[in-house]
Amino acid sequence: MRKIGILICSVALIAVSPTFAGQGFQGLGFSVGLENSKYRIPGSEVYNSGADTGYSTSDATLNKMGSVFGVSYGLGSKNFITTVGLDYVNTNANMSTAVNTINDGPITQDLKNRYEAYIAPGYKIMRATLAYIKLGVLDIPNKAPLDANGYSSPTGGPGTVGALYGVGIKQKFSTNSPFFLKLEYTGGQTKNAQNIDSLSSNQYQSKVMFTSASASLGLSF
Repeated sequence: MRKIGILICSVALIAVSPTFAGQGFQGLGFSVGLENSKYRIPGSEVYNSGADTGYSTSDATLNKMGSVFGVSYGLGSKNFITTVGLDYVNTNANMSTAVNTINDGPITQDLKNRYEAYIAPGYKIMRATLAYIKLGVLDIPNKAPLDANGYSSPTGGPGTVGALYGVGIKQKFSTNSPFFLKLEYTGGQTKNAQNIDSLSSNQYQSKVMFTSASASLGLSF
């Protein structure tokens, strides 16, 4: 919280600078806000040496609130603005994947903070309002999975790299204001990766899916 307070104070000091342009949505921008994500790891069939074992993992879901920090740069003229940017989403998530057998699980997946890189083509529907779509890539690092019951020794985990998509709107406080409010709804998923039990050789595919809604206060100059 102290770091966020320092950032907000810095933003306020920069805002009073006479060199501030505050025009349009072009140029460098920073934002900080809150985000609520719904994570899901879908269930998957369990295999052993290529043969279906007759049981599967079950879905795991989790709602998680966190903070989001963004840096972006807008390019364009008149009504068409394309923004490229990076977002850092501080929202660790511990998810429990049940394995439908008496011996294994639940398997705990420890997902770390999310990183997003995107391009966002947009259109100014009003002089101080920009609507846009968001397309990009994401990275959700994770720690090695853990069998809560201690019957298995899992390795691997969900895929970490994947695709990002969404929509959003930026609203300036006034036409020439450097400050804007940003609202976004995004979703994404990682590629499939293997979870492997090194003791039994059981394995199944795993990926992370999510949707999120966020509200951020931004500064452009």
